[in-house]
Amino acid sequence: MRKLYLFILLAMSTLYLQANEPSPSLDLTSGDVLKCLIQAAESQGWSLIKAFHNSEGKLVVIFLKDGKTREYVSNT
Repeated sequence: MRKLYLFILLAMSTLYLQANEPSPSLDLTSGDVLKCLIQAAESQGWSLIKAFHNSEGKLVVIFLKDGKTREYVSNT
């Protein structure tokens, strides 16, 4: 019974951490950082679908994979 309790606690903790995962702080205005991000994402099967500047003037890059999207916003 104790092992089951620990397993459930571990599973719930893992789900909580994944749900609250902060987005990384990236300087996407640096050409090298942006190039590495795109290459790494494409190597994992993500497709770049959109890149634009938001209302705050920050660069936003959006990737798509299997119906899921991942958004990166520049910190500058």
